[in-house]
Amino acid sequence: MSGVLKASSILDGASATTNLALDSSGNVTVGNNLTVSGTGNSSFGGNVGIGTSSITTLGGGRVLQINAASGTAIQSLSVGGTVGGYSYTDGTNMTLGSIPAGYLSFLTTNTERMRIDSVGNVAINTTNTGAAGATCRFTIQDGSVYAPFGINNTAAGTGASNAAIFARNGTIVGTINVTGSATAYNTSSDYRLKENVEPITNGLSTILSLAPVQYNWKIDKSVGEGFIAHELQAIIPNAVFGEKDAVDAEGNPIHQGVDYSKIVVHLVAALQEAVAKIDALETRITQLESK
Repeated sequence: MSGVLKASSILDGASATTNLALDSSGNVTVGNNLTVSGTGNSSFGGNVGIGTSSITTLGGGRVLQINAASGTAIQSLSVGGTVGGYSYTDGTNMTLGSIPAGYLSFLTTNTERMRIDSVGNVAINTTNTGAAGATCRFTIQDGSVYAPFGINNTAAGTGASNAAIFARNGTIVGTINVTGSATAYNTSSDYRLKENVEPITNGLSTILSLAPVQYNWKIDKSVGEGFIAHELQAIIPNAVFGEKDAVDAEGNPIHQGVDYSKIVVHLVAALQEAVAKIDALETRITQLESK
């Protein structure tokens, strides 16, 4: 059988209601919920509308719109966007819009709340997908009213359960886990990951070489206690991240950071050495007193 179906419809036999209609212009309507109309698009002919009324044109470059019932809080959800800006029609719309910079923006009450840029970076409550000049996959800007980030683990029971997992090239290298009352920050330490294991024998001299200081932070004059990063780096390199006086391509400082947990192993070694010295002295004193 050959030929072209110019127009047709499928009716509900009981109510004589049109459930599916194909008109001579190529528009397809399913009940009152789906309309495919227009020309120039190989998949849907241009526009797809889902809602309480048929949509024959969406305009502004939008390709998908979902309408809620009239009078509801959210009247529509639009995907796409105008070439020159956002795709919303009134203050009750939530819009996902693609605008010239090549990113996807999420709006509520006509205000952008989240953005996904063309390389997959996500920004919430900001249009900047970088924090303090650094390129970040995920950036949240807040703090005045809301905490910028929160994790709530709802696992049953009170035992430890992971709230976050950190991996490098698919291998887990650390976790943050929570119990019913506490949080633990864990880094890999399994013996199966290590080789050439030897005891630390210079713990006491290492600790005695450190120069702990107190200071004021320039930004708010608050009091701090700790170490100067590059001084600590010269003694315990693993405790410091970055290089002294490093700058980026524009001459802005790249500040060093300190992981104070890396000092603990040297403190333990120093204490063990000190206790050994004390035990040896006590033995000598006992021997002298017995003469």
